[in-house]
Amino acid sequence: MDHIEILPAERTAPPAIWSPTFAVAIDEMVARVEAKHDFFRRVMREGDHYGTLPGGSAKQVLLKPGAELLLASMGLFVELSDAEPPVRDYGGDAEEGIISYRRRARIYRQTGPQEHERMLVAQAEGFCTSRETKYRYRDAQRRCPICGEAAIIKGKTEYGGGWLCFKKRNGCGAKFDDTDAAILGQSVGRIPNPDLADTENTILKMADKRALVAAALIATGCSDIFTQDLEEIDAPEKTADAAPPKPTTEKTTLRAQAADHAARKRELWTQLCALDADPRLDPNARLGLYMGTIGKPNRDGLKDLRDPLAAIERLIDVYAERGIVCGLPFADGEGDVTP
Repeated sequence: MDHIEILPAERTAPPAIWSPTFAVAIDEMVARVEAKHDFFRRVMREGDHYGTLPGGSAKQVLLKPGAELLLASMGLFVELSDAEPPVRDYGGDAEEGIISYRRRARIYRQTGPQEHERMLVAQAEGFCTSRETKYRYRDAQRRCPICGEAAIIKGKTEYGGGWLCFKKRNGCGAKFDDTDAAILGQSVGRIPNPDLADTENTILKMADKRALVAAALIATGCSDIFTQDLEEIDAPEKTADAAPPKPTTEKTTLRAQAADHAARKRELWTQLCALDADPRLDPNARLGLYMGTIGKPNRDGLKDLRDPLAAIERLIDVYAERGIVCGLPFADGEGDVTP
């Protein structure tokens, strides 16, 4: 009978017990959090690096320039790549075709002089598609068949009606009949975007931005300050050939208001000159109209009034009540006696 050797059972070490502990001392962590909030208050600018949520929320919306600033300040950098192959179908308009990108943002910290010597800190993905409402549709407006500007408005009845290419909207001033097929045949309102391919670069950048902001919030631990919920208020991207916007000051605002007031005054004064020349009202009736409305015998009396613009509007209304409405205004300079 063979001899069987019985060996003692091998003893295994008990499983190690792990309990979560802080990798950083509490005092140091408090200092880091305070430094983040101090950086937000002293370095970051509203409108450039972050936006404000409506409703008075304490959290701010982190914008793309703000995400880049946070990463650069903490010695981090981003690498963007496709998370999946993009979809590019340009067939027809935005109802038929589709463009979509899913991008991945990886946040790294350089650990050595070589390119591969780096450590992954965080990553996130961002998605954007042409089926989103702001890319899928366009707000179509009537365009002038002559100059091509979206400046067509309905002409006033007292000026002959029809359609007008409004000069104040960069139009050419052309007039069209009420039934002109070149105007009525145009689609207006929300229509499928006919220029789908023109949105591709914007969609790619939006997917990159969404991935970048999400990854930056994870990597920097700034979600207690910022959110990504309202990304539509993102700051406009600056291009090399775009002129920087002029700052709006109280002086420029007052200047614009004065220009609008002067233009309105000129328009109404021209109408009043045309009404005064209307032969349907005899001089005595015209004298009574002026005296009863503004207490002055004629247009010269408007100079002495505190608010001549309101007085001119009242006179035009009184003319209209008597059935006298002016037709086309005078040409520039004709009857131009500014009060």
